[in-house]
Amino acid sequence: MNTLIPLCEADVLFVGLARDCELTIEHTVLALLEAFSEAKTLRYYVVESDSTDGTVERLESMSQSIPGFQFESHGCLSERFPKRTERLAFCRNRY
Repeated sequence: MNTLIPLCEADVLFVGLARDCELTIEHTVLALLEAFSEAKTLRYYVVESDSTDGTVERLESMSQSIPGFQFESHGCLSERFPKRTERLAFCRNRY
């Protein structure tokens, strides 16, 4: 039986993957923060790989400034997993 609980009693965890999203990731997370501001707790967990822009640096900055925000970076997985689908599966399994 699924029982819905009020948002104010919910512990919310957002998980996701990141690659080359330096210009959009912070805006997206802040929009989620605003949309779910009534939640009891909000946490974020992002798994990054293969970015060629400033995504890792942006994620590092966000982990310092946004409460509950954590990430892990796996560098260049494309050498280990040539297929994009393999990289996605690896990163999804990390969270």
